[in-house]
This record gives sequence, structure tokens and C-alpha cells, in this order.
Amino acid sequence: WTNQSVTAVVYASHDQGLAFGPVEYSVDEGDTWEIYENPLVFSNDGQFPLWFTVKDIAGNELDGQVMIRIDGTKPVIQFDPEGNDDKKKSVSSRVSVMDYGSGVDENSLHYIWSTSERPLDEHAGWQPFQNNSTLTHTDDNDGDWYLHIRAADRAGNESYEISKRFRLENEKREPQQPPNQSGGSNKYIPSNNADLSELNFDGVLLTPEFSN
Repeated sequence: WTNQSVTAVVYASHDQGLAFGPVEYSVDEGDTWEIYENPLVFSNDGQFPLWFTVKDIAGNELDGQVMIRIDGTKPVIQFDPEGNDDKKKSVSSRVSVMDYGSGVDENSLHYIWSTSERPLDEHAGWQPFQNNSTLTHTDDNDGDWYLHIRAADRAGNESYEISKRFRLENEKREPQQPPNQSGGSNKYIPSNNADLSELNFDGVLLTPEFSN
């Protein structure tokens, strides 16, 4: 496979010096033939059978067949979901990569979760993944996260897609109250603003009264 246009050039010669007729070619697997005069150019995506034939004056025939495969279209990357504005402790998306020409190069599939919505370079810490898998992310850092995907097909066409935002928010922990301590000795720190005058016993609590 190639992602470039192809030019087919045919040269014919005879080892014994015998004369031979014109070279003919077919692009429909032999249904119709035309005389080859100029190089043949193929630029559209697809697979094109190219057949050649030539005969010498002794009736000897030489045939040749090649298949030209062109794929100039990059793979398609899809997210499911493409993003999610709901705040969650964990975010995930199923990623599918499709290519209807040369096919997806499975070794090219890489992903990374990032707080950046701009493309990242190759040193960003990319991780491989399997096509049609769900990629999940959790992190202590709350906020907006984006799923970046890199992919290529077997002809070398590359794709880069970034999802819409996913919102990550961890559960807020309630501050813990210090446990009540019973028994033991209590330490009191004198205040510069008030003097302790007396302690009244009210049920099980000691309520201090202060005087300025």
C-alpha cells in the first residue's frame, strides 16, 4: 500500500533479438485491452489490477500482472461518549478507529488523558491501547480532562483526535472532629483578656464563666 499516486512504466525487450508486437494493458482483469503508449498514472484511492501482455513474431507470449493499492485517506477516530459535562470520580470513553482502505495499523494506536485540549508531542507519555476498547481515567486532580488519540493506517496516513472535555471531581472529605476525651488531666492556658472566675457543673459538661 502507498498513500502517494503511482506511475506505471513498462519496458519490453527480447533476449534473442526477435521483433515483437505492441505491449497491451488491461485495468479490468483482461476484459478489455489497450495499446500501451505512455506511462499510466493512478491517483485515486482503491485497488487497481494492471495486466500486461506482449507477443513476438514467433508467437511467444509474455504476460505480467500487478496490483496497485492506493490509500490517501487517514483513519477515522470515534469517541463514545465524545465528552461528558457531568462531574464524576472516574471518566471513560470507548475509542474506535476505522480505515476502509489499507486498514488500521494496530501498533500505531496510542492514547493519553491530559488537562490540555491542544495536541501533545510524542514525548507526552503515550500509552498503547487495543482498538474498540474503553479507556478509563481517575486522578487526584479535579477539573477538565481530555482524551488524546493517535492512529495510523498501513499506508502511513496518520490521525490525531482530541475528545471534548470530561469533568473529574473527587468526593470531598468532611473534616474529622477530634474525639472527646474522658478522664486524664486537663491543661488550661491562661488568657490575657479574661480571668476564670468559677466553673458551674451543668449535667455532664463543665461550663466556664469568664470575667473581664
